[in-house]
Amino acid sequence: MAQLLFFYLAGVIVLTAILVVGLRNPIYSVLSLLIMFFHVAGLYVSLHAEFLAAVQIIVYAGAILVLYLFVVMLLNVKREDRYHYQFPMGALLGVAILTEVVVLAFHRSYSEDVAPTPPTSELSFTGNTEAIAESLFTTYLLPFEIASLILLVAMIGAIILAKKDILTREKGNRITTMVPLSYYVILSAVVFITGLVGVLIRRNIIIILLSIELMLNATNINFVAFSHYLENIAGQVFVFFALTVAASEVAVGLAIIIALYRSKSTINVD
Repeated sequence: MAQLLFFYLAGVIVLTAILVVGLRNPIYSVLSLLIMFFHVAGLYVSLHAEFLAAVQIIVYAGAILVLYLFVVMLLNVKREDRYHYQFPMGALLGVAILTEVVVLAFHRSYSEDVAPTPPTSELSFTGNTEAIAESLFTTYLLPFEIASLILLVAMIGAIILAKKDILTREKGNRITTMVPLSYYVILSAVVFITGLVGVLIRRNIIIILLSIELMLNATNINFVAFSHYLENIAGQVFVFFALTVAASEVAVGLAIIIALYRSKSTINVD
């Protein structure tokens, strides 16, 4: 049952990641990414990272994707008529990296070397939210404050970038999973490579940012999977920091795109 659930979630995640990169209409790409975020949250729940699943839906699906849709509709971005000329190089690089990851994953046999152990750690006797909160405000207090400062600076910078042009114009119980760790490694590799190929072959800057979101989510899947299999909450804490970086990147990046569109009347990288 656990493997069946994993293959369903992994299949939808991979399919929607490919649609994000392959679809030429930015609105459809954003909606595909939205579906992927919900299924990544489901993957977090299967790995007993309930707090990160909630944050994934609230921050990514509820805030970041809404901001993407707002910018796409504000700029009235049209569909692309062709891919970037780097398409062959991106496809070749993606196949090479994927082959290497699959070979390494099965060669090391993660399912035997790093198998889930009976819950004996501190996380076993506390809830997921309590464990993350305790780590954030003790061991990782300084990085947490730095991440908060980065997010504040990004928000201020986004407001200044977007406003400047306007003024100018106007003026529980834990259940051991039976899914091998190598499956999660391969899934994250596929999603990461899809995002990498999207960065190389797409001309629309918004789609390039969506591809970067794919790469960040692939990294997060790895963090959560290893955190679960190694019984260490640190991986989930790093995902929390990655979400902060993603929010900052979106705030500043989309503000730059709006300023670029107003001055150049295009958001293509050509």
